[in-house]
Amino acid sequence: MSHLPEIFDKIAAIHPDRIALDIPPGRGRTSRNTVTYSKLQSMSLAIGHVIKECTTVAPDSIVAILLPRDTESLYAAQLGILNIGAAFTCLDPLFPDEHIRSILIDADAVVILTDCVGRERLAANNIAGSRIVIDVSTIPNVTSHNIAARNIDPNSLAYVIYTSGTTGKPKGVMIEHRSIANLVESDVSRFGLGPEDRIAQCSSPAYDSSLEETWLAFAVGATLVLLDDETVRLGPDLVPWLNHERITVFCPPPTLLRSTGCEDPANALPLLKLVYVGGEALPQDLADLWSAGRRLENGYGPTECTVTVVRTQIFAGIPVTIGRPVEGHTAYVLDETLCETVHGSEGELCISGVGLARGYRNRPEISAEKFIIHPKFGRIYRTGDLTRLAPSGDIEYLGRIDGQIKLRGYRVELAAIDALLSQCEGVREAACRVQGEGTSQIIVAHIVAISPSQMPNHDSLRAVLAQTLPAYMVPARFAAIDCVPRTVAGKIDRACLPEINQQEDRIRPIQSPRSANERTLCGAFARAVNRTDEISIDDDFFMALGGDSLSAVGAICALRKNPATERLSVRDIYEHRTPERLAQRLALTDGLPEVTHSPRMRAGIRADDPRFASIVQALALIMLTIATGAISYVMFFGIIPSSFENLGFGWSIALAPFVTCVAILLFGLLAITLTVFAKRILLGEVRAITTPVFSATYLRHWIVQQFARLIPWGLIEGTVFYNSVLRLLGAKIGKRVHIHRGVELRRGGWDLLTIGDDVTLAQESTLTLIDLRDGQFILAPITIGDRCTVDVRAGLGQYAEMQSDSSLAPLSWLDDAACIPQGEKWDGVPAIKVAINPPAISATRGRSLNPNMHGLLMVSVRLALGIIATIPWIFLAWLLHMEWNTVEPSIIAAIIVIASPLCVIAALITQALSLRLLGRTNPGVINRWSVEYISIWTKSQAVESAGRWLSGTLFWPTWLRLAGMRIGKGCEISTIIDVVPDTVTIGDTCFFADGIYFASPRVDRNSVFIGETSIGENTFIGNHAVISAGFAYSPDYFVGVSTVADATVTHQETAWFGHPAMQLPRRDVVSADRTLTHEPNFIRYANRFFWEFLRFTLPIFPLGVGWCWWGAINESATHFPATITAFVIAPLAILAAAFIMITSIVILKWALLGRVRPGQHALWSCWCSRWDFLFVVWGLYARGTLERLDGTIFLNAFLRLIGVRIGKRVVLGHGFTQVVDPDMLSFGDDATVSCNFQAHSFEDRILKINSVRIEDRATLGHHAVLFYGSTIGAGALVTHHSVIMKNEQIESDAIYCGCPAVRLTASAVDSAG
Repeated sequence: MSHLPEIFDKIAAIHPDRIALDIPPGRGRTSRNTVTYSKLQSMSLAIGHVIKECTTVAPDSIVAILLPRDTESLYAAQLGILNIGAAFTCLDPLFPDEHIRSILIDADAVVILTDCVGRERLAANNIAGSRIVIDVSTIPNVTSHNIAARNIDPNSLAYVIYTSGTTGKPKGVMIEHRSIANLVESDVSRFGLGPEDRIAQCSSPAYDSSLEETWLAFAVGATLVLLDDETVRLGPDLVPWLNHERITVFCPPPTLLRSTGCEDPANALPLLKLVYVGGEALPQDLADLWSAGRRLENGYGPTECTVTVVRTQIFAGIPVTIGRPVEGHTAYVLDETLCETVHGSEGELCISGVGLARGYRNRPEISAEKFIIHPKFGRIYRTGDLTRLAPSGDIEYLGRIDGQIKLRGYRVELAAIDALLSQCEGVREAACRVQGEGTSQIIVAHIVAISPSQMPNHDSLRAVLAQTLPAYMVPARFAAIDCVPRTVAGKIDRACLPEINQQEDRIRPIQSPRSANERTLCGAFARAVNRTDEISIDDDFFMALGGDSLSAVGAICALRKNPATERLSVRDIYEHRTPERLAQRLALTDGLPEVTHSPRMRAGIRADDPRFASIVQALALIMLTIATGAISYVMFFGIIPSSFENLGFGWSIALAPFVTCVAILLFGLLAITLTVFAKRILLGEVRAITTPVFSATYLRHWIVQQFARLIPWGLIEGTVFYNSVLRLLGAKIGKRVHIHRGVELRRGGWDLLTIGDDVTLAQESTLTLIDLRDGQFILAPITIGDRCTVDVRAGLGQYAEMQSDSSLAPLSWLDDAACIPQGEKWDGVPAIKVAINPPAISATRGRSLNPNMHGLLMVSVRLALGIIATIPWIFLAWLLHMEWNTVEPSIIAAIIVIASPLCVIAALITQALSLRLLGRTNPGVINRWSVEYISIWTKSQAVESAGRWLSGTLFWPTWLRLAGMRIGKGCEISTIIDVVPDTVTIGDTCFFADGIYFASPRVDRNSVFIGETSIGENTFIGNHAVISAGFAYSPDYFVGVSTVADATVTHQETAWFGHPAMQLPRRDVVSADRTLTHEPNFIRYANRFFWEFLRFTLPIFPLGVGWCWWGAINESATHFPATITAFVIAPLAILAAAFIMITSIVILKWALLGRVRPGQHALWSCWCSRWDFLFVVWGLYARGTLERLDGTIFLNAFLRLIGVRIGKRVVLGHGFTQVVDPDMLSFGDDATVSCNFQAHSFEDRILKINSVRIEDRATLGHHAVLFYGSTIGAGALVTHHSVIMKNEQIESDAIYCGCPAVRLTASAVDSAG
């Protein structure tokens, strides 16, 4: 078996230049200090050499180390001592002098290694005696000492750890080399850590847990990141510290986890891959919270069994156990007679194996009592812990049998405190107990006074104990007791000791709060320590109230919710420990004036008169139509016929898809060229401006937008070619920039966009280069630095900037002119700093391709999938050609009518099966530029493509199952965005609304995270919600509109809404006949099936219109010259076809729904089926044509025809070419509207629908959401990404922002611009 020096030497030889120790800046340390493995090795050899020069080191000699935890000398000293065959014991500088003196005497330390501070302390208090004291800071770091061949006996002593003893005197546990080496080797094989990991060292060197933390790093060449005592007490600020330091392994006691106050560790600590808890029992709630998104390991082990002897991986929702023995050990659950208990019965946990300590130093009687020779199992250690075997075979920890406890991660024997108290003046006898539950546990002491009339002063007792005991062992409260209760056996019966309240412990009169801040602080203190009585303003939070680091965090979390005390930190409680002193500290920073509301500031008056602009736009559209008609005529009546006339019909139809692909590529190049040319002629270099909508400047931009719409953006999105086109149009785009689907950059303002290298713009993120406000067309710059990430549906306002290495969280909005500083992560509406942005997670698989080659492959795959989708149509064309001259035209028409739906269905099935051919998606982190990412993109794009036909139908779950998704029964699923189907499991009877960003692979700085996602049954997910990948979400979970789901708080029967999410009271359930909502009868099922199957027939009408268009031009060509046909007849035919398609929507709307009124409609009603069918037809028949009318009053005219009430000079943003619930919308004169409308919602599968009213001159920002029943007052502004609640009335000229929206005050208005 190897020993620690041998393990370290091997690693140092392999990784000499890797960082072994990283000491971040802190109090007293202005700069970061790093130590490589080779340097640490040299330091250790130098220290060992000096020790051997000073004294003779015999086997099992002990060298004491008195050094702080945040110095490299501590670790060099441990290695140096082991190198020369000696053992070490570590002394925490925080220990009292008497505690250190006792250990030095018991260990008979031959040498003390310390620093200048420790040397002065030892000398001033005569602690060292005659022992040799070496100041390690004076030892030169020389490299001349060779590594001598070591012959370390595995049974020799490696270190001694001192724990509290029953007499108050510490006792040393002696651990041999073979024991610690076995644990280190087991850790290496179990956790698979490597040199890239960064392990946090958060334990005191005096405790054995620090050794396992240290060797988790040293055994694999990883970096050990040192935490000083102040950092360990950071509380909520520890989370950003861990992120900033890129910690991947964290080994805290559970109380330290709780002290962070972290409500979403899976998202807050994305780099953290292993949390290894120990030292005390792990509560179930912490286990459920921290097991999401990473490995959570629960370790158990007395010091006598070498740190950790039993452990297991913890999973959310599974009861916590301590697991099974580490390799080389056996665990037994024994009864009082030391016989094995019946499976499931309680008993004492006993351990045998290589990890057992040699015994207690100089305590043969205690060693014989705890380390026994069992007649059946041999040498075992009796832990004193009550346990039982679970059905799984794992061990359940039930508590301590005796008075030894673990409190806040520290092991304490209450008898030790009893013994020391009994030695205090005026004390006859003492007995301690732990009272309280969970985070409020404290030690209290019951005192039997020598003279009942002269009770010892409690503060004096605390002071005496503090000289000898560590702070965590000093009782928080004291009280008098007549006699100590005892058991029949004569032992203290601690269960019979009463609890001690504050009044019994108090020796000073209460000073009541004198100000509002003092009252707030006293209340927060009381809640943090679970007090119901009055607290004095001079009560010390720690000494008088029994607070600890965990309850201090609880107090701060409560105080941060109050604006008057939100500035306080955990540090403040440590430095100003009473309500009085904290209030004085607050007074130094008070004085901010009260904020009052400010009137609405307008960007302009209104849009220009649209009449002249409409003439220009009409002429531009006519010219575009003429060009389109001429090109179509040349293509369909010239180039294509001449190209295929010698091939025959069979070859022609077979090659048609490939020729079409070539034509698309050529047309794309032509469109790019025309757009670049038009932009340079009409706009030149675009600068920041504000101009009325319909002005001359606006018209020039609108014309360029029309050219830009010709570019096949969908074909090149997600590739470097997309970025190249933006560069040609004037944008400054860096290298390896990822721009995802749905990022709207076609509208112009490209010269104002600057994007650095390695930036990620996620799905439907928004860069507001162009904004519409108060009838004004506003152009302004946006700057994004290197390695930034704009997450899903997040947006940047005008003049906004993201400095390098920053990120904007999903659904967040960065205000106009706001700036995210370097390395920060912002979240919210409006966004604020929430954390340090973690480094990108490195890809674990996928070879990086050249970006151009990667782009070519992506485009080729998309074209190939398009060709596959045409196969059924090619077969239909072949069949029609074969029968063309042998059957009647009516039969041909019938074949088309029957075969068209079958072709759509066949194409959809082929598409789903093609995803299966791409193989199973494996969770993990892949390279953004790998072939595997092309597969991921293709799968998610195929889902969106199929969803245009199937979303919300009975057929949609079937298609998703065919594509690899696991879906339960009775689910209603609408539009899901960017999902990889074979990574998702959905429980029974879930309901998904439209536009859900569902389990999307997360692209971040050239890496892509893919995770398995499961949704519990009966879950409701609202529109535009974000469901992060890689989590298991609880059943009966409600996620509201525009809400980021938090898997760590998805408890059953909870509802969440907003950004950041807030828990809602369980909403009222809408009562309805289940045959209308969940269990339809045959007639209702048949009705819905009919309307949804009708979607597959929708190509028939456009095919008929297209056939008429072709026939009309073909007939005209026989009567008119080619120029007249090309430039007159063909454009007129296109206009006629477009008019027919648009008119069909108007007719269908009024025929199917009529004038819609506010009301309720059940999911399985005929009305809902017709309502849904109309929306699908609109998207297929008219949306493409209506997009040409975007930015014109012609679109307003169409929307009036369809039912929208629109006033004069209303300016509409993009997104109004397809509107749900048009009858519910009312826009006043001069309104500027770019928002989304939630004029309906499905609640318990009942569609509720009501009106939304926008009054004159109001402005609604893009991605804002207005719920039904809301009214926006005249001149009001609802900022981007805000949410207006149901039936909410917004005051005139007010500004609202947030999710849900709140009225901005004067200072907030200023910041919002």
